[in-house]
Amino acid sequence: MKLYSGKKKDSGQYMEISETPPFSLTFYNTLLEAADALLQQKETINTATALSKRAVEDALIKFDEMKKQIRQVKDMALKDKHPIKSLETVMKIDAEASNADLAEALLIFEKLKYQNVLKEADILDL
Repeated sequence: MKLYSGKKKDSGQYMEISETPPFSLTFYNTLLEAADALLQQKETINTATALSKRAVEDALIKFDEMKKQIRQVKDMALKDKHPIKSLETVMKIDAEASNADLAEALLIFEKLKYQNVLKEADILDL
């Protein structure tokens, strides 16, 4: 006798049952434990997906803020005629550019992490 193992029917993957009915309680407990473990994995992946999506959104907001700050500092630099203030402004631009680079790297990382979580969810659905 063959039993559907929780995988998609078109995958053709089934689990062989060595017992014949009536089944022992151990058999049913094993099935329930496997089903519970699968549900737990799905819940974990769903939570990880939601958290990862939010992290991507937050990183994108942070990156946009950094680009905005760079534009503001550059605008201030164009308005300043005093050499010392211009030097300070250039230093601020460099600092903001570094922050923007970090924000962009974080955004890329979070996007990759989100894609990985989505792939894990797809694998789990098989």
